[in-house]
Amino acid sequence: MAAAQDAVGRGASPNVLPRHVDLFVTDQAFLRRTIRPRFEVIGDAAGDQYRESILLAWTIGRRLGIEAEASLVQFDAEFGGSSSGFGGIEITPKVSILQDAERRFLVAAASGFEVPVGDQDDWLATHGWKWKPRLLFWKGWGAEGTSALQMEFGSDMTSGVSFDPDPVLVFNAGYSRWTSSNWIPVVEVTAIERLGPEDSEGATPVDPSGIVGVFPGLRTSNGVFRDTEGIFESDERLLAGTLGFRYALTDGQQWGAGFRFPFFGDTESFEWGLIVGGTIRLP
Repeated sequence: MAAAQDAVGRGASPNVLPRHVDLFVTDQAFLRRTIRPRFEVIGDAAGDQYRESILLAWTIGRRLGIEAEASLVQFDAEFGGSSSGFGGIEITPKVSILQDAERRFLVAAASGFEVPVGDQDDWLATHGWKWKPRLLFWKGWGAEGTSALQMEFGSDMTSGVSFDPDPVLVFNAGYSRWTSSNWIPVVEVTAIERLGPEDSEGATPVDPSGIVGVFPGLRTSNGVFRDTEGIFESDERLLAGTLGFRYALTDGQQWGAGFRFPFFGDTESFEWGLIVGGTIRLP
């Protein structure tokens, strides 16, 4: 087999979990020591955002882990002008609740805290501090665990701002299949709903700040999804998909790209997305 295997590798015995696949949007229930560089482009009605980020994941024993991520952001406004600088910093402790190697099933809980660092008025970071509690699942199938379903349930809640932002419910699910050639196709679905009052047309009113992170749950890393007062009002829900691939190298690295698109809902604040990045294993 071309790809090198971990102590929990794909070719291990049934009592050992298979090697895991890092998805593009859905957070992972497994704990590993990795570095994850990532480049992302997001297009919406207000402009295009380019984001470079680096994430460090570290484990503390078999049950505890912590992730730290920092980002650089450039925003090109649809109506002229651009800005660039630091985005935000996110710290996410994780705890493994269930590790069933025989049934190839994992359950974990995460609690992310996002702190804006960049200029919020230039749309480089979201307004306020964000708390992102998550419940994460991983289920593998097959003698070598080549197929896997990952799921993420949670909420994004904002504090430290003058207005009262509505909480956002987040659901991500992704399926991957590790082929014999080490190409790994990935399919993901994202469902998001913002809890709050609706106007007579069913849209969620724009926050009085004029600039908000509309759907930060579109990805598990720092996100800037915007709404601008006087330009448009956002629908309170969104259903989106991601199609992509990973390729596994012999030293445990995984690299790939994914294209993101909305099915329906708030298609003005999220029109399309492209993600390119990888995972580098650490000892």
